Amino acid sequence: MSYASATIGSVIDDVNRTHFLPAIQRPYVWTAHQVITLFDSLMKGYPISSFMFWAVNQDTKRELRIYRFLEDYRPGRQNDAVSPDGRNVVLVLDGQQRLTSLMIGLRGTFAEKAKHARVNNPDAWTEKTLYIDLFKDPEGEFGEDEAEFGVTYGFHFLGTPPRNDHRQHGLARLLWRAFSSLPGLFARRRWGSGSRAMNAA
Repeated sequence: MSYASATIGSVIDDVNRTHFLPAIQRPYVWTAHQVITLFDSLMKGYPISSFMFWAVNQDTKRELRIYRFLEDYRPGRQNDAVSPDGRNVVLVLDGQQRLTSLMIGLRGTFAEKAKHARVNNPDAWTEKTLYIDLFKDPEGEFGEDEAEFGVTYGFHFLGTPPRNDHRQHGLARLLWRAFSSLPGLFARRRWGSGSRAMNAA
């Protein structure tokens, strides 16, 4: 087993190209608040622990079932199976929830149900994109939900693009951007404790 650090950008680029999930992994279970808290921690430079990867050799990968990471999350949505043939395969043994959350925030959506609506009603669900208010002062005042989760950056999952308001002297001074439109923000940041790779014998 070897240990190495990697940038967030390099690992995200490998997800669903060479990095996949094994059949033993449980489903994705994080809430939207947990995803926001993860991104808030990264903005603050907090460590988000290590990951365990398994670089699978040619003989072993023929015996495995592998699955893609979710990018657009909705409760009950299954991970798609993928063939390991013709590609290098690295399985994520530890870190699925965090990597899936990064994929959702950087590339995908998180579907949330309207209050009191039936789960099986397709109109009850809204696919939301992660936005950040670039004018939000992380050292300033924050709302009740933000205080509860310790979130101080202006992250929110929103179903429609919000209106920007550049008024300098009013209370509403907002500059919203979809986080997926800011790919370079995390590209060079490294995992707080490094990543772990395990090569198959």
